[in-house]
Amino acid sequence: MNAPSAQPMTRTRARATLGTCGGAHFLHDGFSDTIFVLLPLWTQEFGLSLTQAGLLRTVFSGALSSSQLPIGFLAERWGERALLTVGTALTGLAFVFLGLAEGFLTLIVMLLLAGLGEGSQHPLSSSLVATAYADGPRRAALGTYNFTGDLGKV
Repeated sequence: MNAPSAQPMTRTRARATLGTCGGAHFLHDGFSDTIFVLLPLWTQEFGLSLTQAGLLRTVFSGALSSSQLPIGFLAERWGERALLTVGTALTGLAFVFLGLAEGFLTLIVMLLLAGLGEGSQHPLSSSLVATAYADGPRRAALGTYNFTGDLGKV
């Protein structure tokens, strides 16, 4: 198990943690909202029904939401940083392969993988930021972290 450090984090290190987690939040939320732009394109390109288009978003959202709790438990064993890195890489790679998709099944699989990767971001980054600012302006840090996700949606 990864135990928190006994020594308080330096201000520079806390800011670096906030910057890194904010960057991850920006990327993840940006990827997530990109799906809304891609759905009509995929529907037209692959001749999908509205039900199939809805299923694509449902697969992504379902994987994202259902993976957060297990990822939180895995982080207790393997650490937040490692799983956040793997989750971000998985999301990015899945979106790259979405660009190469040749049909509905490939879209489903890639969105499932992207959703599983996305599930790492909120629980792990929130924990890292809260820990980094345990002895400081935690509310302001978490507000900043949340704001970066909203910027990613833009």
